Amino acid sequence: MLILLVGAILFAVGVAQMLDLSPLIATLAVSATMVNLSGESRRLFDALAKTDPPLYAIFFVIAGADLNLRLLPSLGVIGAIYVLGRGAGKLAGTALAARRIDTEPVVRRFLGYAMLSQAGLAVGLLLAVNRRFPDLAPVITTVVLAAVTIFELIGPVSARFALVKSGEARPEPAEAPAA
Repeated sequence: MLILLVGAILFAVGVAQMLDLSPLIATLAVSATMVNLSGESRRLFDALAKTDPPLYAIFFVIAGADLNLRLLPSLGVIGAIYVLGRGAGKLAGTALAARRIDTEPVVRRFLGYAMLSQAGLAVGLLLAVNRRFPDLAPVITTVVLAAVTIFELIGPVSARFALVKSGEARPEPAEAPAA
């Protein structure tokens, strides 16, 4: 199963590069197709779950190698606008969508906080944008990777906050110290 999946992904990347298309979008399409057409989608996820950690590590090392920390102080305004705009967009967008599908008010109120994390796809798209617009790559890379770092630090905390406050999860009671 894993060999078939890796082969399909490599084939999609090769075809995308030959046709000057985005390998990221091509592999997303292959993955979506395989999961939706296969009755064995659970097995696909299980096969991939064993390979995730090293692939994520490689992915983030490649992305982090492009980060120019010297540019970070000069991008304060652009970075702040991006982070605040993305956060406001997540909060407003999820509230609007939740209202549209008529969810419970408590879910509407906290859903955006559960959606703040950001990582894989943003970094993948960043790499694609850097290939297409090399002149803007240092600025875009610095802003997006700094924002990914911020959202990956606050995302899990805000998701836990949202789950507890909405009543979808309950915090673990603290264990009493052993006497």
